[in-house]
Amino acid sequence: MKIICTIAGTHSYQYALHDTIRRAKAAIFHAKSRREIDVEFVISTDEKGVAYAKEVCPEAHIEITKFKEGDVKYKEQSQLLIADLQQRGFRKAIELGADLCWTVESDILVPYNALSVSLDMLEFDDGYYDVTFVTYPSHSGAMFLGGNGSPSNPIAEDFLPEERQIPEELQAKFDALKKYLDEGKGTPKTIEKKTKDFHQVIESMKNCPPKGNVFELNAKQWRRRGWFDNAHPGIGRGAVLETDWTGLGCNLLSRKALSLASFDGYDGKGTQDLFLNWRRWKANDLRFCVISHCICEHVITKEDGTHWVALAHHEPQGECKGHLRVQLVPYLGDK
Repeated sequence: MKIICTIAGTHSYQYALHDTIRRAKAAIFHAKSRREIDVEFVISTDEKGVAYAKEVCPEAHIEITKFKEGDVKYKEQSQLLIADLQQRGFRKAIELGADLCWTVESDILVPYNALSVSLDMLEFDDGYYDVTFVTYPSHSGAMFLGGNGSPSNPIAEDFLPEERQIPEELQAKFDALKKYLDEGKGTPKTIEKKTKDFHQVIESMKNCPPKGNVFELNAKQWRRRGWFDNAHPGIGRGAVLETDWTGLGCNLLSRKALSLASFDGYDGKGTQDLFLNWRRWKANDLRFCVISHCICEHVITKEDGTHWVALAHHEPQGECKGHLRVQLVPYLGDK
């Protein structure tokens, strides 16, 4: 079985690449003890990143984007750059005749059993799943990825406004703007401004704390919640669950999922992984699973430019034994 491991990261995002490659190779070593597999690396990067990519993984196939990081100034451009890097990796994997494609992002440190467990899950029930996802903490180092969503709302809200502690002033502003927009009596210019204000209020409401923890709120009203911690509270060691959405930090794709992995039509709005989830895979009835039995660590960058590891682990003792936990520690990398 031929597996192509694709890793995407420009020069600025290669700060963890040495450890990413090292950990991926350890996972491959473990998987080879259980199966007959042949694994090749494809690294997608920019021109500045080629030298270091070749240094840390001399045997890798190198794919070079035409984007120049200095010209990328907006969020949409950044997302298009990421999509371009990943698309080049997928294309090369197909050219190399991959049976499966293992995507690993350049700031993700996979556990030793990530590949072997992912292979187990692609075999589950004669290929019930086409995409396996080993979860990891978000860019903030707080929540774990994977959970519930829908085509119109790719990641479901964890807590609705009525489940949050919203200040009276903010609630009054929301009510007034909603009433104005429902009536629709203003000029087009005024309605446009009020609509923008309304969305800003909604975003502010999302930052208000919930009225209780997810267990309390689910007891009052069960809901399909968006992020793993709230979609499946208390679950960790030993668990594999179906998920509506994934990241692309540690995924194993079937041949069908790889053949559908295209970003044609993506305009940079929203994240490229959610575009792939909903527009390419879910639209073609593919199923995904999220694995919390083994979990990745995530090297994140704070606003001051320092690098930290979101050290993901399972609670080792007590009533919450096996549950997901995360701790931020300084990252001492190779670069």
